[in-house]
Amino acid sequence: MNSGFDVQSANSTSQISECKLRYLLLLIYLVVVFRLWIMPLGASLWLDETLTYWNVMKGVSHVFERSAACAGQFQLYMFITALSTKFFGLNEFGLRLPSIIASIGSSWLIFRIGQKFSDTETGIFTAILFVCIPQVYLYASNARPYALVILCSLWALWQLIKLHDTGNWRHVAGYSVAAASMVYMHYISATFLIVLVFYSVLKLKRTVAYKVFWANFALIVLITPLLLLIFTTSKDTAIISFVDTPTISELIKAVISSYVITYIIILLACKVFLRNKVRHFLPLYDTRITFFVTLWLFLPIVTCYIVSIVSDYKIFVDRYYIISYSGLALLLASALQKIRHTMFRHMALISLCVISVSTFGVTPSNHSEDWRGALAAVKTIAEPMQIPIFFNSGLVETLQPNWEHQSADDHLLSPLSAYPVKTRVIPLPPVLNAKSTPYLASKITNEISSQNRFIVVLRRLSNKNWVDKWIQEYSIPRGFERREVGPFQGVIVVLYEQKKLT
Repeated sequence: MNSGFDVQSANSTSQISECKLRYLLLLIYLVVVFRLWIMPLGASLWLDETLTYWNVMKGVSHVFERSAACAGQFQLYMFITALSTKFFGLNEFGLRLPSIIASIGSSWLIFRIGQKFSDTETGIFTAILFVCIPQVYLYASNARPYALVILCSLWALWQLIKLHDTGNWRHVAGYSVAAASMVYMHYISATFLIVLVFYSVLKLKRTVAYKVFWANFALIVLITPLLLLIFTTSKDTAIISFVDTPTISELIKAVISSYVITYIIILLACKVFLRNKVRHFLPLYDTRITFFVTLWLFLPIVTCYIVSIVSDYKIFVDRYYIISYSGLALLLASALQKIRHTMFRHMALISLCVISVSTFGVTPSNHSEDWRGALAAVKTIAEPMQIPIFFNSGLVETLQPNWEHQSADDHLLSPLSAYPVKTRVIPLPPVLNAKSTPYLASKITNEISSQNRFIVVLRRLSNKNWVDKWIQEYSIPRGFERREVGPFQGVIVVLYEQKKLT
């Protein structure tokens, strides 16, 4: 009797301890989400987000027309964002709310996928590690489509998993709609369709084979209008880019980032100090799932790399292969489970969370551009005396020589749509080259000659030939003094004033 009672008491104690650990993990998840996702909601829009503002600023009825007017804007995402701003205001919160909701949904789905592939604890670890990945948290509170792309990709995979498990027709429909929505959110996400096909190949059963066929057939039907639009619409701007051809070292960094290196160091430390309480760090999943998750991590990254190498389309940018990082979270969570001691397993996870939170924002990125602060300063200086602004947003399309034909409502001036300044704006080219120099030598020199003060506003582009340097070399010998206003993260604001004669 006593022995049975002891066993029952031990089981009860174990369940209570497990319950406490789950609450601890939930608390960790909420703290990390609040710091990395929620707190940045009120920050200034960065350049691409101001383009989202421009697309939705005139309301739902105009969103399709405006998003079709400029390359790289996706109508399904813009429609969702326009609805959000209709109910929550045309501001940073209203613009970013769809991404936050999508990111929370993604963390739930990746928890369920990790749980399905292994167990509940692995699912929880996957969700927390997913939140901490820099590429994920940078876009979680971002008014761009990438968080919704991740949501649709995970939704499509989850529906495909359920389809193979149950053969239910509702999962046929769910998979087709989710996968099609992913492609409509961003064309580059089509690479993940190959990953989904591999899952079907690895898990295919005769009993559901025909339903998988119909699910993919329905997917093709749903995306056919989009394919026709892509192949029949000229996209000359698609090959214009500030991004250079990637190197092999950049490919390695895309997979083995500082986040992964930090994670590996933590695991190795656990192995050194715990010795026999840490098994080998190969993934916990079965062989087929391990192969699938590894393919999930590498395929989108390698595809973007190869396209950038062999073509004029320079798309090797983390946001274009962001889907890969969901697979990374699954692999890392599985490796973490190889620490046998529960307390040390959780300590390793908490250590990574602490490092992610404490280093957030330490390394500047384009996502921390302060257009709001910069243009507020310009507004204060320029509006009272109607000082003209020489302006370039830094959008890649501004490389094209059409600077004289930009209207006040042009998407190339999108930061001024989000944070307006009521004065005359003279468009500038972003860099010095054979096309921009004649424009500067005629239009800009004439403008400078007729002013005794003007302001230059440019996006800070690294390793580029600055137009500001050309203006400085032209203006200073003609009696102008140069004074930089700021500093503002990612944006240069310079006031030129002619010296007073004494």
